[in-house]
Amino acid sequence: MSTRDRGYTRHCQIRMQQRAIDEDMVELLLEHGSCQYRAGAEVYCFDKASWCRICRERPCSAQRLEKLKNCYVVLVDGMLVTTGHRYTRFKRDVH
Repeated sequence: MSTRDRGYTRHCQIRMQQRAIDEDMVELLLEHGSCQYRAGAEVYCFDKASWCRICRERPCSAQRLEKLKNCYVVLVDGMLVTTGHRYTRFKRDVH
């Protein structure tokens, strides 16, 4: 399911505009990023393996790729809830 088929919350639309994250960047995150489940939400971001894969496969400018590297997207029930830039690592759930 592409981002064009998903719903965006108003909050997500505002955050995308404020943080200069466009639909193409969200699409790349959803297609190539790794998914972590947190508190009933799906969080997509790039881990090392997915980041190396997208750098090889996508002919993008280095500046655009570097901007995309720290982005994340949060989905709840298939709706894009918010997006942003990571400044710290996501903690992993260890059981």
